[in-house]
Amino acid sequence: MNHINSYKVFLEYNSDLEVRSNYILDKINSVGIDNITPEERNFLDSMKDEKSAMKALDDYNSKFYDETFKSDSDTFTFNLKSITKEDSMSEDGIITSYHGTMVLSDGIITESYDGIFELNEMGIYQSNFYDGEHDIIDSGLFIDSEYNNFLHELSIDISNLIS
Repeated sequence: MNHINSYKVFLEYNSDLEVRSNYILDKINSVGIDNITPEERNFLDSMKDEKSAMKALDDYNSKFYDETFKSDSDTFTFNLKSITKEDSMSEDGIITSYHGTMVLSDGIITESYDGIFELNEMGIYQSNFYDGEHDIIDSGLFIDSEYNNFLHELSIDISNLIS
């Protein structure tokens, strides 16, 4: 177990660093160091100082995804591309941002909006999707309650990706 003891980890005030480090160290304990991914090895190797560790954590947390979430009515489709996390330094806690494209279709017209869906630790969410000029709300292709229902379902489904 000498290889585990050789990692100097700065965990004093960062629960994300601790959680990610513990996950990787537990994996090493159970399956061996030769079975961790290159990203996990780079993450552990970066623990020489706090700045490097925080950069590695950001890199590790901004994984790219290719997930699609659809509404029951097929009016809304969210294509997830990446996930980032940031400490809001307020009562909102950690805010997770899901970056991607929201596609709207009423069966005749289809429009795409790039942006983010943000979810904080208390389950409160917000969305910011634009087509370059207009907010998704201004499209007129849906009823606000439909969009709000989809966002609520999305907040539940999407949070399971990184938990």
